[in-house]
Amino acid sequence: MTSAMAVLEQKDALASKLDATTKLSVSAWQCEDCNGALTEFRPKDCAGHRLTKVNTTKRWWQCGHCNARSSTLGVIYPSNRCPK
Repeated sequence: MTSAMAVLEQKDALASKLDATTKLSVSAWQCEDCNGALTEFRPKDCAGHRLTKVNTTKRWWQCGHCNARSSTLGVIYPSNRCPK
């Protein structure tokens, strides 16, 4: 019974740590032919284009009204409002 409680406490600690994370340094792909489109995974529709692997920052945001979470890649602030 005690080990089950310890596992639940570890899961809770991990969940709170993930909620506290607001930015992370990641590597992404930038397509020079698609106006500098930046994606975390290599895009299939950019096959044959000039792709450059870059290091950038991924940020997570939480809406103050509905608590929905969204992420941005390579920008400091989101360019649009909450999608909900």
